[in-house]
Amino acid sequence: MKTTLKISIHRLTTVLLIVTIVAISLPLSVNAQIIPSLSDVYFADNQTVIAVGKSGNILKSTDTGSTWTQIACPVNEDLNGVKLNGSLGIVVGNKGTILQSMNYGVNWTKVNSNVTSKDLTDLEILSNTKIIAIGKDSIMLVSNNSGESWEAFGSISCSYNFDDLSFMDLNNGILIAGGTIYGTTDGGSSWKNIKPSSISGHHTAWSNLHCCSYSSDLMVIGENFNTKISINPTGIEYYDAIWYKIGSANFVEKKGTFRKCYDKTCTGTYYIQDIRILPDNKFLAVGDDGLIVKIENNGANWSYKNSGTTKSLTAVSYSGNNCIAVGNGVILKSTDSGDTWSTITSIIQSGTEDYNNDNPFKIFPNPVENIISIIHSGNLPTTVVIYSIEGKLVRQELVKENQIDISNLSKGIYILRLTNQEGTIDRRIIKK
Repeated sequence: MKTTLKISIHRLTTVLLIVTIVAISLPLSVNAQIIPSLSDVYFADNQTVIAVGKSGNILKSTDTGSTWTQIACPVNEDLNGVKLNGSLGIVVGNKGTILQSMNYGVNWTKVNSNVTSKDLTDLEILSNTKIIAIGKDSIMLVSNNSGESWEAFGSISCSYNFDDLSFMDLNNGILIAGGTIYGTTDGGSSWKNIKPSSISGHHTAWSNLHCCSYSSDLMVIGENFNTKISINPTGIEYYDAIWYKIGSANFVEKKGTFRKCYDKTCTGTYYIQDIRILPDNKFLAVGDDGLIVKIENNGANWSYKNSGTTKSLTAVSYSGNNCIAVGNGVILKSTDSGDTWSTITSIIQSGTEDYNNDNPFKIFPNPVENIISIIHSGNLPTTVVIYSIEGKLVRQELVKENQIDISNLSKGIYILRLTNQEGTIDRRIIKK
């Protein structure tokens, strides 16, 4: 990649500079508002929502998901799970990635777990101090100091990947792994298999259990079927199922028809990817091909909602009547408990940045096509370097003007790293 860089700062004195631009692997179209692939979403409170996804993407909304801002992330790994409890936020991801925020998701720092390099898939924050994370190859970790340090945890002996985790309180939780349901009553220290040996009318094995949600009255399991049932000479009907139990009662199966394919060559299957218990014992499930299902009356009534998309949905969260679903390049919002949905298109604040003591740089425009201008209110920066996503040095130059020419950079998201004698400041920019 051949790139010409030149920069200076609006001050009375001119100083030689080196600038750092770190590329993040997120392909963008000319429209800078494109939404990245997202894996999980969580309401921190009635207004604040955090979403995480591929290539270290973290998005934050402070208006129940109507508008979104991209948050600087210290890693480029895929992020798989996010939870918040007050000001404390934890994100887990591939290669043992754990991120911590102590200010409601405004800033994130990487935590060195020193325990595993395996992919972490989900987590639960049980209190202000205790957090449990799970992942591939039956890895389970616990932190008892708000995520500062971690250690191996749990007593499950199996070779499965841990898929999903849900606690209804500090002690009682369920875990989905390899088609098995595990339960704990002591905060995750010990687990036992609670999967029923048989269910009347169940038409397949339990091997496709995938996601779960747990409340004081209800336990819900999402199951992904590969079952296809012919509905006419050229058509195929696909099934998914929800398993639920109320209190101490037995599990009940609720099977639904949710996709029909009238092409004989159709081989696709559509999976439930996430499920959440809403107030009044309603369930909301999302999945492949834009699937949104709302289940009411303790599982008796299924209604398939129009998501307006065929993109896969990976996670759903709610606060009051507001629901957010995220997925493969899509964010959806509902304000009526999941009955109707609208597509969110704006995710990144563009334009200029005000500068003050906490933000000494004004960088504009952003998104940018060719030239970035920078105004600095304090000490001059001293370095500018370009790295690839793998950390390989691409280019380093000395410059002495007030602009950065990035016209030769590929479209994408970059981190502009401005460094002076007091430290380093990162600013995320979008090349369109």
